[in-house]
Amino acid sequence: MQTNVSTIRALKEEDVFFGEIPLMTDNGTFVINGTERVIVSQLHRSPGVFFKGDRDDYLAKIIPYRGSWVEFEYDQKGILHARLGKRKIIATIFLRALGLWVNPQIDMKTVSDQILEEVVKNAEYPDSSILELFYVTDEAVVEKGKLFVKVPEKGETHLVGMRAEEDIKNKKEEVTRVGKKITKSALSELRSMGTAKVAVATADFETAYALEDVINTETGEVIIESNTEIAAAKCGRSSKKVSRASKCFPETRRYRRCYRRDTSQGRDLKTGRCIA
Repeated sequence: MQTNVSTIRALKEEDVFFGEIPLMTDNGTFVINGTERVIVSQLHRSPGVFFKGDRDDYLAKIIPYRGSWVEFEYDQKGILHARLGKRKIIATIFLRALGLWVNPQIDMKTVSDQILEEVVKNAEYPDSSILELFYVTDEAVVEKGKLFVKVPEKGETHLVGMRAEEDIKNKKEEVTRVGKKITKSALSELRSMGTAKVAVATADFETAYALEDVINTETGEVIIESNTEIAAAKCGRSSKKVSRASKCFPETRRYRRCYRRDTSQGRDLKTGRCIA
């Protein structure tokens, strides 16, 4: 006689390994490898802007409330890049792109990547304007064979420390003499007097870099190219053939290497010319 009822003849027990589960104590802690430990959730970095200094370099990190982090860092060639998540672009291109948000004619939701790339490349924001945000710049003027540096109304200037090429006097006393270095007190006096420019020694520009091309007014020849260190021979040559020099950037040893790295990607940027 056959029935449809199944019967169990024998039972076989086996141990299956699912993983190690630490022992939990009455205090809510766990015993892991014989050591009592506490499990905490991952810490959340506070949003904001953070800077980190390393010798002559300064690295920046922007942590938003939501979204990808923005990190500014140098690569092996010393070129400054902006890293957005896993993507990395040249920092100056990223800074130019930030200016697109204020243009009401551009709809960031509908514009294509190709159009956006063309707008970034043709943005009316010259390289000198970007560098002026990070470095102290001065403007040189050539008149009658002498080199003058304009006195800014406010802010920092490399005019302090340069040697005057002529005596400067006010109504009561002498501000500075020929061959003497211009001090901070002398600069304050020049500003109070309303002095527009001061004649300085040509040798003081040997450690300077031209922010824009210096052009010969007669032939149109570029005497000093942008992002080029100004030598004494070039200064003398420029003073004879240029009526108005481009904005120059007198460099100290501390910033010189950083400046060369920040402008080393000139092929990706538009080089503005000065009106000479």
